[in-house]
Amino acid sequence: MGSPKKGNPESTEALAGEVETGFDELGKLPSRLDRYATAHERTIVNLSQIRDRVNKGDIEDPFISHLVKVGARVARCGHYLGFRHYYTVDKLRLTAAEFCKAHLLCPLCAIRRGSKMLETLLERFNIIIAENPGLKMSMITLTVQNGDDLTERHDHLKKSYQRLLERRRDYLRKGTGFTEFAKIEGLFGSYEVTNKGNGWHPHIHLIVLHRDRINAAALKREWKAITGDSHVLRIDPCRHPEDPAQDFLEVCKYALKFGDLSPEQNLDAYEALRGKRLVVSAGLFWGLEIPEDLTDDPLEDLPYFDMLYKFVAGSGYNLTTRENLHD
Repeated sequence: MGSPKKGNPESTEALAGEVETGFDELGKLPSRLDRYATAHERTIVNLSQIRDRVNKGDIEDPFISHLVKVGARVARCGHYLGFRHYYTVDKLRLTAAEFCKAHLLCPLCAIRRGSKMLETLLERFNIIIAENPGLKMSMITLTVQNGDDLTERHDHLKKSYQRLLERRRDYLRKGTGFTEFAKIEGLFGSYEVTNKGNGWHPHIHLIVLHRDRINAAALKREWKAITGDSHVLRIDPCRHPEDPAQDFLEVCKYALKFGDLSPEQNLDAYEALRGKRLVVSAGLFWGLEIPEDLTDDPLEDLPYFDMLYKFVAGSGYNLTTRENLHD
C-alpha cells in the first residue's frame, strides 16, 4: 500500500469511512488501513508527549504515576492488525490487535470505539423506531462559554445538562415545571472538547427522538437561565432519515478533536477528562452501553484467510503474512 495521508485524523471523516458502503470489503481495506495509519501516527506523537511529561515530572505526583502506566499501554497499541477475510462473502473482520483503549490519547482506539458506539446505537435505534412509529429525530448541541480551565468548564456544562434532565424528570413524574426537554422521548449524546486559541470549548451533541416540535427560542431561554453564561445552542432536524448512521456520526465521533489540539493540549485535556463519563443517554436510549472489545465479532462457519499487517513508520500498515487457516 502507499504512504498514509499525513496529518491529524479528523473524527467525523474517519468514522464516516467506517460506515460507508462496502467499508468491510477487501476492496476498501487500503483506505481503511490509511485511516488507521494516520491515527496511529498521531498516537505516536502523543506517546512522545507523555514520555516528555513523565521525564520532567515528579514520579510521586499521582498523574505522573498514572502516565507511566498508560504510556506503557499506548506504546504497545496498534503495532499490528489482524484481519480475517471471509472470501465467499467478501467480508473483513478486524479480529486481532492490541489496543490501549485510552481513546482520549489514541485516535486509533477512538476510531474503533466510535465505530462500536455507532453500531450499538443503530441497533437500539432500529428497535425503538419499530416499536414507536411516528418519532422524529433531531440534533441538539448545548454549549457553555469558553474558558481557560477545562475542568471547571466541563463540570459547569455537565451540571447544567443534568439540571435540564432533572427538569424533564420532574415534569414527567410530577407534572411540575414544564421544560422543552419534556418533549424528548429518548436521547443519546456525547461530550466534545475543542480549543482553537480562544480557550476550552466543551459542548454536548445530542440525538433526540420526539413527536412534538421543540421550541428553540424557549429552550434557549431555559439554557441561559440554567447556565448563566450561554444561550447558544442548536436544534436541527436530522438530515439523513433514510440513512440515520450519517446523522449519528456527530455523537459517535471522538471526544477530542485531535486535529485542533497540540500534543500538549491533548495531554492537558486527558488530565482534565480522564475517568469522566463522556456519553449520555435518557428515555428510550437509557442504559445503552458501548462494548469494551474494540475488535470485530467473527463470522461463524465460513472459510477465511487471515492477514497480518504491521505498522512501519513512514509507510503505514504493511502486509506481512496471509494464510488460509480455515476451509
